Amino acid sequence: MSSRAAGLLRWWLPALAGISVFATASYGQWASAVSVPPIPQGETRVWFYRDAGVYDSQQQPYIPMNGMIIGVSQPRGSFYLDVRPGFYHVAPSSNISATPKRTQILIWYRDNRYI
Repeated sequence: MSSRAAGLLRWWLPALAGISVFATASYGQWASAVSVPPIPQGETRVWFYRDAGVYDSQQQPYIPMNGMIIGVSQPRGSFYLDVRPGFYHVAPSSNISATPKRTQILIWYRDNRYI
């Protein structure tokens, strides 16, 4: 191996290793944990969460509950809504899927539901 090729190899290998380490350092960073207040008297809590996979879309669709927009679905995000017990219809909007993802839930008093 020539000295020039060896010199380039000595420089490029550490540079590529450093780039690969720092390029992946920001992936998987989570927000700091916050304390969640207790469920108010006479209500129940519905959590909306979204995992993030390698092939997931970066879209941020609106989340309507009984026809009213209550939040936005974000990759690796979550939020909750305190509601009265009852029957609810959730149908997030999507521009990718031909069949909409809908769910109907019956929520009991002082219950936690995860969607």
